[in-house]
Amino acid sequence: MVTEKIIEEISEFIRISYRLKRERRKGWITRVDVKRSESVADHIFGTSLLALVIGDLKSVNTCRMLRLALIHDLAEAIVGDKTPEEKGDDTLEDKAIEKMFSHLPHKMRKSYFELWHELKSRKSPESKLFWQIDKLEMGIQSSEYILEGYSEKKLSRFLESAKQYISDTFLIGVLKELSR
Repeated sequence: MVTEKIIEEISEFIRISYRLKRERRKGWITRVDVKRSESVADHIFGTSLLALVIGDLKSVNTCRMLRLALIHDLAEAIVGDKTPEEKGDDTLEDKAIEKMFSHLPHKMRKSYFELWHELKSRKSPESKLFWQIDKLEMGIQSSEYILEGYSEKKLSRFLESAKQYISDTFLIGVLKELSR
């Protein structure tokens, strides 16, 4: 049964999550000087779309892929987007996720924590593929910024980084095709 308390708690979870629409991806700003960089929510949309299409093509659990995509950067609603050099210890993100998930009913909280731990462990086929999709999305976005006229030289480091993390031959092919 949905109670007033559950409505309040879910509303708080949503309110916190919506901060991601305003949280700009820092690497594009600090390293490339993109004037209006994508938001974390934009990035989550991109990874979700890729997870949907690639999950279906690869015959993995697409629903699970979408769930991983939707929660993978939720902590940034509290801790903000950080460059890899700034990230350091994962405990800040873990605490942020704990705070966010504390607003969910117990059964949902448990399920989302399981997804969070699956993401971090990178042991399931879906989580392994998802992290490559996350890097693919970054590579695609860097290509989009090149098309917008931003420095190809500065953006090439993002493409090279994506290539280092992607081992799936299909994803490599997609990255090559979309970065032409």
